[in-house]
Amino acid sequence: MQLQELAKEEHAALVLSRAMDRGRLHHDYLICASDIAEAESLVRVFFAACNCEPMNGLECCGECPTCEAILDPEREYPELMLFDATQQKLGIDEVRTIEGRLSHYINQGRARGIIIRGMERLTTEAQNCLLKIVEEPPEATYFFFITTNINGVLLTIRSRCQILRLSPAPLTVAQITAGNTNLEAISELLLKAATKSIEAVMEAAQQIPENRFEASIVLDLLELRLRDILAGRAGLSGSDYICDQDWLNNNGPIFADIPAKRLFSAQNILAKGRRYRDNNINCRLLGESVILSLINQADL
Repeated sequence: MQLQELAKEEHAALVLSRAMDRGRLHHDYLICASDIAEAESLVRVFFAACNCEPMNGLECCGECPTCEAILDPEREYPELMLFDATQQKLGIDEVRTIEGRLSHYINQGRARGIIIRGMERLTTEAQNCLLKIVEEPPEATYFFFITTNINGVLLTIRSRCQILRLSPAPLTVAQITAGNTNLEAISELLLKAATKSIEAVMEAAQQIPENRFEASIVLDLLELRLRDILAGRAGLSGSDYICDQDWLNNNGPIFADIPAKRLFSAQNILAKGRRYRDNNINCRLLGESVILSLINQADL
């Protein structure tokens, strides 16, 4: 089994595969994923490749005793330690337990791995304690920190890890808004203002809530709508590609005159802005900028 066979996580698998091929493996990986189990599966395939007996460290056969023990979550492999912060408390004492176990030599296979699920749930004190281990990891030892919220992981740990972002499952409008139809209405007002005027855009942007969490929901909805429009333009259909087919059928034609290039530009602005939403970015100005980028400047 090769890492590239994990098609759903093609980019992350490719990064790991290339690192193995070049002999430049990082000791600390921070994996951002909406599905923790899926992230753990990726880690297990990677770690099995590191230890597979017949394949010599470039891929895993999936059949030798080592691969079978590593790939099966129900079995234990002595050199793979799993700690689940989503199910149990992980404080300083638990981190010190990890440190103690790392003081022993590797007795089986070529490498040792530590998986921590729900890394963002560790206390600041526990993460600081873990940082000391991460800074000087034992030889042939790899840490895999799985998180659904990278902002919950200390910056000092993030800076020492290679970050892998797994593709999230598409969210529905209901999941994003949590039933808040007012936020959905604001995103609709903003998007449709792009077919009107600059004044309409600026007025609509003033409706974006001052509350940062609610403002982020409006921006997430904008991103979802733009994605659906682009997917529809590409001739795609079905729930694997379109988050809200009914909305696209009813509203897609309204944006028919907006070139795909401007739609991609708006998506890019939202993607860049997402990185700074937890800081002091002005979400109203961001939303306004996104919609203004959709307007045909020749019409001004």
